[in-house]
Amino acid sequence: EKNAEKAFLIDVRERAEYLALTVPGSTNLPFGQLQKMEQEGTLTAYISAHFGGETALFGFFCSGGPRSSAAAEIFRNHGAKRAFNIAGGLAQWLNQKI
Repeated sequence: EKNAEKAFLIDVRERAEYLALTVPGSTNLPFGQLQKMEQEGTLTAYISAHFGGETALFGFFCSGGPRSSAAAEIFRNHGAKRAFNIAGGLAQWLNQKI
């Protein structure tokens, strides 16, 4: 579908955390790697290459919220205006599971 909206669920926990508990449909982009790309000036190109550009919808999560909140802000600073933090992170989600 040409006009289909692109949406991504991005897990910014480190690789070992992601492998220990993987959320189906999520993409792992460790926060440390994201910071490194920002410092090197390659993040905007990465967003275009891996996610089809800045117009996509991005939902970020981590264990509790601080890393994903910072990651969403970094993405917004690099042109991804629809980058949001999923408040509470995995801890809150797991607490609500039955």
